[in-house]
Amino acid sequence: IVFDGNDDDYFRFAGRMIGKAIFDGRVVPFQVPSYLMKVLSGHHVVLSDLKEVDEELFRSIEHLDNKVHLESFGINFTLRESVPFEAGLQTTELVPFGAMIQVTHENLNEYKISVVKYLLFDRVRRQLHQLLHGVNELVPKALLSVFDPAELKALLCGCS
Repeated sequence: IVFDGNDDDYFRFAGRMIGKAIFDGRVVPFQVPSYLMKVLSGHHVVLSDLKEVDEELFRSIEHLDNKVHLESFGINFTLRESVPFEAGLQTTELVPFGAMIQVTHENLNEYKISVVKYLLFDRVRRQLHQLLHGVNELVPKALLSVFDPAELKALLCGCS
C-alpha cells in the first residue's frame, strides 16, 4: 500500500504505538510483516521477505532462475505497477537507466535485490522512516537489535 499526502504523523503515531506495546510487553491484535521485524531489529531483508508482501511477484521472480533463455523475455530493470487513484500503470526504473538494462543470468541477482529494495524500502521510504522514528522514540535501536526478527514478532504479536 502506498499512501500519499501528509501522512507522516499517522506513521509516526503507529510507530509510537508499536514502541509502546514493545516497551510495556503488550501483545497487539494485528499482523506485522516479518520484513518489518527485520528492519526494526537491524537484520537484512532478503528476496523471500517479498513473499509476504506480494506472493505472486515473489514466485515470478523466483522462476526466473529456471529460465534458460532469460534474455528472450525482454525484462529490464523496471517495475510496472498501478498507482492508487490513477488510471493505468506507472513504470519505475529500479536503477538509473533501468529501462535500458536487460535482465540476464549474469545480473539476475542484482535485479532481484533491486526489486526487493524498491518494493520494501524505496517505495515507502518516507512512511517507513516515520514509523521507525516513532518506535525508536520509545525503544532505542540498540535495544531492538538484541532481538532476532522472530523473537521481536513473538514479543509484539504473540506469534512466530
